[in-house]
Amino acid sequence: MSLSPKALISGLAMTVYTVLVLWLSSMLGLPNSTLWVLRIVLIGIGLIALGVILWLIKLKKSKPKAEGEDAQAPASGRSPDEIDYLIGIAESKLKTAQLGRVRIGTLPALLLVGEAGSGKTSAALY
Repeated sequence: MSLSPKALISGLAMTVYTVLVLWLSSMLGLPNSTLWVLRIVLIGIGLIALGVILWLIKLKKSKPKAEGEDAQAPASGRSPDEIDYLIGIAESKLKTAQLGRVRIGTLPALLLVGEAGSGKTSAALY
């Protein structure tokens, strides 16, 4: 039976952590019963942290990427060139807008949050 490198590193890290907890806690000069409670709590926290880290690593690896999906592509599915083009259009519309003496920084901002297809764009436009 061979262990994965992740399991070996996790076991080694937990062993080093446990030795440090046992060694450093003995330097505190606490009564024996309090010392063991502290050690058990710290080792329990270490085990929980190790479990959470391993779970997050597994969760990250379980999300498969679509074939040909670029790591830099935004979540909207638009290419960076298309986004640059749309930002350029928006900037030109803002420059030609008849705002009078009003500065763009004084206008109200609208932030709509929600799931895709929930009507955010329609609510903002109408």
